[in-house]
Amino acid sequence: MPWSSNTQQELWLKGRIKSRWPQQSSETTLQFERRVATALAYLKQANNRKQAYAVVEHVIECDDLRKLAAVQYAGVTKNEEAVIRDAAKRADALIAVRQAQDAEANAQAEVIRHDNERIMMYLATVTVRQGFAEHRSPQGTIPQLPREGVARQYSNDEGFLPPGGHYIEWYARTIDGLVSPEKRFFTRRYDQNRLWYTEGGTHNDAAVWWVQDRRDGDWIRFRGNEGH
Repeated sequence: MPWSSNTQQELWLKGRIKSRWPQQSSETTLQFERRVATALAYLKQANNRKQAYAVVEHVIECDDLRKLAAVQYAGVTKNEEAVIRDAAKRADALIAVRQAQDAEANAQAEVIRHDNERIMMYLATVTVRQGFAEHRSPQGTIPQLPREGVARQYSNDEGFLPPGGHYIEWYARTIDGLVSPEKRFFTRRYDQNRLWYTEGGTHNDAAVWWVQDRRDGDWIRFRGNEGH
């Protein structure tokens, strides 16, 4: 956790920053003061006052303060010059790893967002069907099935869905109002929160499956298309 500094400590650190990395001829006074303020902000993210004091004394470049702050001072296990400088050298590699992780997380979030938009569009074509909500309710009524182009009982023989319970397979419709040949939703009796969805048909090993664990939750892929 960042330490809580006081005015006197901040003044001392600002003085050391200015002394260690003086104003350059290419900098205006305003640019220099901004650089000092930024460096101070990085030092205030240290784990404690002693660490901040040691870091400002031992790192070589002012930009090392940014790097160490970006990795939450990872590797600064002691307030010794060799340890601090080694941590600063290793910071670039840690930053690259975290940036790659962030990029992957953002890509996954984008995939989920697109999945949500598409699936919710299809979901609207089945939630209006009589018996859809009732099947999921605590009373768990079972509508008369099969209903051509609407729904049928689903035996879950492939075991893609959780075992047990009474499932109904609901046929989604395309934007033209036609029954989709491979887009299906699944309700389970008494299960108010979870819904399942597949693209590719229920008997296709290459089909992709999603689950929504709560009514306002994301649709998460749990089978197929693992690389996306």
